[in-house]
Amino acid sequence: MIKSALKIVNTLVVIISMTLITNAQYYQGITMPFGKNRVQYKEFLWSYYRFDRYDIYFYEGGRNNAIYLSQVVKEHYDKLESSFDYYINDRLEFIVYNTHADFKQSNIGISSEESTNIGGNTRIVGSKVFMYFDGNHHQFEKQIRSGISQIIINQI
Repeated sequence: MIKSALKIVNTLVVIISMTLITNAQYYQGITMPFGKNRVQYKEFLWSYYRFDRYDIYFYEGGRNNAIYLSQVVKEHYDKLESSFDYYINDRLEFIVYNTHADFKQSNIGISSEESTNIGGNTRIVGSKVFMYFDGNHHQFEKQIRSGISQIIINQI
């Protein structure tokens, strides 16, 4: 009789402890957001061009992209301000990456609410526009317009 009672108690202890261990194993994984860091394989040495109302940041190999951006951004900047009938107060900063892979390495502006797949979206943080050049000038200009428009909408 004592052996069977002891056997039942031992069995209950094992079942209860297994339940607690299983619960503890999955508890942390459910409540913790996915990490905010991205692996950076490259070291970027940044340079910039300064204009009246905006700056363009680029790194090695991106000078041509920055020059192209400087020629195009003024036109889009003025058109969008006139279209929205709103004047941007802040100084804009365009951060240009040479490739999409380099763009995905940036940790700036990542939050736990943000999707971890930034895909091809132009990322906006305050008055900073993060963009990349994929070899297509039409796509690049689309990122410029999208970034300026988003900043105007955010400020309105």
